[in-house]
Amino acid sequence: MTDNIINGILLIGSIQGFIFGLVVLSSRKYRSLSTYFLITLILLISYNNLQYFLSATDVIVGKMLYETIYLPIGVLTPPIIYFYVTTFLEPKKKITKREKIMYLPFIFFMTIVLTYKILCLFDLDTPSIYETFLYLLQIHEVVSLLFIVTVLIVSTKRILLFKAKVKSVNQKHIKPAINWLLSIIIMLLIIMIIYGYFIVKLLTHTEGDNGSGFISFYTVWIASSFLIYVLGHIGIYKFALQQERKSIRQFIQAQNYDSVSEKLKHTHKNKLEHIFINQKRYLDHNLTLDNLAEELQLSKSHLSRIINNELDMSFSDYVNSLRVSEAKKLLLNTDFSNYTLVAIGLEAGFNSKTTFYNTFKKFTKQTPSQFRKNAMN
Repeated sequence: MTDNIINGILLIGSIQGFIFGLVVLSSRKYRSLSTYFLITLILLISYNNLQYFLSATDVIVGKMLYETIYLPIGVLTPPIIYFYVTTFLEPKKKITKREKIMYLPFIFFMTIVLTYKILCLFDLDTPSIYETFLYLLQIHEVVSLLFIVTVLIVSTKRILLFKAKVKSVNQKHIKPAINWLLSIIIMLLIIMIIYGYFIVKLLTHTEGDNGSGFISFYTVWIASSFLIYVLGHIGIYKFALQQERKSIRQFIQAQNYDSVSEKLKHTHKNKLEHIFINQKRYLDHNLTLDNLAEELQLSKSHLSRIINNELDMSFSDYVNSLRVSEAKKLLLNTDFSNYTLVAIGLEAGFNSKTTFYNTFKKFTKQTPSQFRKNAMN
């Protein structure tokens, strides 16, 4: 019963992965190098799951599997993960020749597999050749495991370095949210370490073993596959969100707004006017009274009194009012009618969807979605 459930999950995962990959590849919206690597990863895992399913259900048994559809996907998965992480973090970065060396293990084992298929095609295989081939496949399992663990460790380090690098504020570039990516990579690393334990157990089992570890082995593999699928869905969503934010950012930067606050315009506080109107610093979700006071070389209390006296509102209410005003302009723009509210909220200066919704409702007495719907009607 348990075997049937596991096999069913493998088959469903494979079909879902193939459909997802083909849908994304057929859409012009998702054309980028990082997306191609991500979809390649999904298709590889889906194909690998299909191999496991066909073997486990005896549809294609033993030697026939290696003669026909088998491919050494294990050693191809690590470089694809590495290149996805690299191109997602740095879209303009080109893959170097040195990095392409990572494909060599796949080329090596693929040559072995193709050679064996050719020998089988011409009936040149012998029992000893088959035994040697199976031994090489065991080496492939070990190499692929060590390879992917190494890549996951390197990817984790790369993401952490990237996070430290983009802490500084830069309104010209959109800094991708990568905590989700870091979490998935770390979870994959943990699962692969557990997977390694079962690989060792599998390779060292004797004929007297009852094979009870096989269920755990497949369960771990399904867990890792599930995380890959999650990575695919979230990765595609994040990519689409990034593209929407880029379009909105370009639109905002191209606008020459009149003074955002007439009250500020008629005061001697030209620096404040320059910061809020010309620089549009309210779009920066990291803007605080503390760092603004430091930038203006004023005390926090002094700056707070200036804003309260000139505007009759607190610093946070003033900044949020400008953000809500910006969000309303974007929501009313028909060019962005199909864009997600998350992209609009983030580009208006809010740091999360929840903050955007709550603040927008506080100032307008309706949610962003209600505002957009009413405007469209």
